[in-house]
Amino acid sequence: MAAANINVNKQTVLQLLTSGQEVPFVIPEYQRPYSWSDDEICTLFDDIWGFSIDRTQPNGANSYFLGCVVSYTENGEKQIIDGQQRITSLVLLLRAVFAMLENEETKSDEVQNFIREITPAIWKKDEMTGKVNRNQMLLRSEVVTDSGNELLRNILETGKADPKAADNYSKNFNKFIELYTDKAQNSPHQIFQFILALLKYTILLPIDADDQETALTIFKKAKIGRAVQQECRDR
Repeated sequence: MAAANINVNKQTVLQLLTSGQEVPFVIPEYQRPYSWSDDEICTLFDDIWGFSIDRTQPNGANSYFLGCVVSYTENGEKQIIDGQQRITSLVLLLRAVFAMLENEETKSDEVQNFIREITPAIWKKDEMTGKVNRNQMLLRSEVVTDSGNELLRNILETGKADPKAADNYSKNFNKFIELYTDKAQNSPHQIFQFILALLKYTILLPIDADDQETALTIFKKAKIGRAVQQECRDR
């Protein structure tokens, strides 16, 4: 039996998501539905916000580690085995940030720069013309039991979600808009540091396997390891 080929390469959020230009991300049909709620969304946002402040202080942290993403490539697409909740939430957060930047009446140099940087992390960009197709997202979900798959596509395409919607995609996108708006109003100078920290100093550890079996084995071992660590902390 040939040895399994595993590629592990620490990447920033921007590096990981823009790699979808080469190999788009897919959440396979057998994965569980998107389930993150207010608690996880607020924790994600607040943690990165706090890090963005700490990073600018003397002796502050240089990076913020967000966790692992386990995947394998099949038919030219990166199948996400572990980390789908995290990566989906990050894409929703970036889409919310992009929507708020686009709505800025005055497009400062910072606003224009971040719009340019976020664009290829969400949508396919033509290599020859540089034009972006907002109908062609770099992340899609095929989860059979998740009725919100089309809603995710619509949110990423339009940057809008029904404020009365009950699905997690819509609720979390709207929550990100709310959190961003509050911070932008109360800490307008820090908001750009937040975007910078999110894109270029928040770190993920992609673990890319050469097939589904290897990826699932990595996921199961990582899951057992996390359970043991939690049990030790609880004692």
